[in-house]
Amino acid sequence: KKMQAGTGSTVVRDDYIKKMRASSGESIRIGAKGTDLYVELPGDGRREHRSLAELQIMQLMLAQKNNEFCEIIFQDLVSTETQDSLDRIWKKPSYLRPSRTYTELSGKRAQRFVQAQVPCIDETKQLSYNRTAPSGHWIFAVDAIRAALQGRPETNCAHSVAVIGNGEDLSSTPDPLMVGWMVEHEVPIVMVTTEKTANDLKGGQIALVRTPEGEDYVTIIEQAQAKEAGQLELFEQIGVSVCNEGQMAFFNTNMALFNYDVLVPLLQKLASEIGERAFLDLLAPDLIMNWKSQVDDDGVTRKYLQIEGAMGSSLLNFDRYWRKRYGKPLVHFINVEREHRTKFFSPIKTAFDYFMQFHSDRFELDPKTMTLSHVGAEKLPLVVLKDAKTGDRYYCDVSLVLSAFAGASVRDLTSLNVNGEITARDVVFKGAVEIRNESDHVADVAAVLQTLTGARVLSDQRLTIDPAGRATLTPIQTHS
Repeated sequence: KKMQAGTGSTVVRDDYIKKMRASSGESIRIGAKGTDLYVELPGDGRREHRSLAELQIMQLMLAQKNNEFCEIIFQDLVSTETQDSLDRIWKKPSYLRPSRTYTELSGKRAQRFVQAQVPCIDETKQLSYNRTAPSGHWIFAVDAIRAALQGRPETNCAHSVAVIGNGEDLSSTPDPLMVGWMVEHEVPIVMVTTEKTANDLKGGQIALVRTPEGEDYVTIIEQAQAKEAGQLELFEQIGVSVCNEGQMAFFNTNMALFNYDVLVPLLQKLASEIGERAFLDLLAPDLIMNWKSQVDDDGVTRKYLQIEGAMGSSLLNFDRYWRKRYGKPLVHFINVEREHRTKFFSPIKTAFDYFMQFHSDRFELDPKTMTLSHVGAEKLPLVVLKDAKTGDRYYCDVSLVLSAFAGASVRDLTSLNVNGEITARDVVFKGAVEIRNESDHVADVAAVLQTLTGARVLSDQRLTIDPAGRATLTPIQTHS
């Protein structure tokens, strides 16, 4: 169950898509970001470009072919905005066997789940269709759990485990060891987490809560909730700069596994005891207070509260009830250490993520498995790209980022902190690098370095370009 419902507004790619589809005759319409970001693959005498959504399908087909799993059943998790783009992919001639479409090769496909647009709440606390939006990925968890009430899925395999993962993340498929561990130990539900780093300041974080009555339970806190509480900066730094020595924060990867061998009898029993409506009420997530402003048709700017919930919140609210009722956990965690995280968590949350994964020397794509592997260090570099002049939009645009960093080497990069607009074509980044451009124009880092040092290399160095365009280079002290 790959989540392909979100359009990914933080990854701006209108110009990129126009360029990629210029010769195809396809209409230029933003879809799920996994369907309209492309990867170059070897073809018959030429290079082919295939979307990440296609690679997801191929990856799972190859996993089944390699006997990693007994059988794989596909279920598209889409929205009214993205369903057409996924349908077109399934009807295309496949990269694996061009004489057959993906539909013809796929074997089993479950009925797709379409996430609808829902009304928002206006400033008078009334539902309004002036603005509609998806309600968040909690609904996919509800669907996966509700499926257990219908019985075990039809399959010829001994065990049945469902997996939800990010649609644009090629690493959002568990390996057989995770699934086998769930089956062997009869674990009902797993949420996969990883160590929080500076790259993860905005995502959901696992937390322990103690009520005034002394009850302890596990929950998930989202960025929008911290912002509403006036604690955004604290939320972002918990587990990074605000932490106890030796303690790590668990960051949610949005990969969840459901063991139907265990869940079907357990959940059917609970539903029979309390009724299906009460059962579904237990899955309600905490509301994320996500206010959005827009200019309505009458020209007036108004604020609307999108009715959103997170998958982790839905699962952990259910787990809290389960522990109180039965005295045992329903949800378990598998935490992936930072050095192994990209094997299970490589989301494309920024345009630079896309550059690093598919246009740099940091990763390689194995066309035999359609999986990413490290070429450089396994720990991801900590990357912060800022530009106050554009409100950081410069570094959100895929075309601009691919152009700005074309040919750049990030294989040995440990951290990159950029403030201001730059281009860094063919620059070699090593260790910790900082660049600050205080001038009014886009700084050509390669040209600046050529003038200063005669080489296009930044290694444990800070490059500062003052408002007049004068450049200085200073070393950064690092600690091994």
